Amino acid sequence: LRVDVQSGRSEQYVYPMESVHHGCNEILSVEGGRFLVIERDGRSGGKAVFKRIVLIDVAGATDVSGVASLPYRGLPDGVRPVAKRAVIDLLDERWGLAGGSFPEKIEGLAFGPDGEDGSRTLVVTSDNDFKEDQPSWAWVFSVPRSVLEWPAGTR
Repeated sequence: LRVDVQSGRSEQYVYPMESVHHGCNEILSVEGGRFLVIERDGRSGGKAVFKRIVLIDVAGATDVSGVASLPYRGLPDGVRPVAKRAVIDLLDERWGLAGGSFPEKIEGLAFGPDGEDGSRTLVVTSDNDFKEDQPSWAWVFSVPRSVLEWPAGTR
């Protein structure tokens, strides 16, 4: 759902999930119809298999506000979903985050100050549901601006 706060006009778009078992927990506006989305499974520790920050672009996606019902699988003719691609796979071994203590609920995204090189500082957080025995995590990534752009001709 995208709402123009000035006019109140809204549009709805189809976001294709990688699995019916995943959820989307946060959407952060980048600019120009691009957004970062947390898509994740509901597993923690070594059972976690999908925890990604995804860039989506609504340019070219069909506004489905007027569609009464969408099918469980597939899309009606002429309906085009948002374009999407993974930006950060939190379980990628290069980050050193995966393992027994990896939290179930990755649920927060925010931009921090820009880096001196023009990169965006991205803060990713977890939610421990106020459980005293579980920590809340915050990870900080430096993301080149080019990663947050959509390559021409790839929508």
